[in-house]
Amino acid sequence: MAFTATTNIEANIQLREPQRNGWMRIRDHYSQPESAREASIVLPVGCGKSGLIAITPFAVQARRVLVIAPGQRIRKQLGDDLRKAFSR
Repeated sequence: MAFTATTNIEANIQLREPQRNGWMRIRDHYSQPESAREASIVLPVGCGKSGLIAITPFAVQARRVLVIAPGQRIRKQLGDDLRKAFSR
């Protein structure tokens, strides 16, 4: 699945503020020519980390993404969030 859909993350009121801010930080980090390959985002419990994972491919204009989850419950939640992101 290619991440070619037109998005408007910054103005999307369905996203929480930490998700929009995290997305913008990721986008800005990877837009720098000398940026580190790895980056970390820390969000408190309940701020939408799974949702941020689902929209991050749009920030970096990814063609493919591999998401690794630490357990089956988190894997299901991430899968559900990713499906929501692409069903709109």
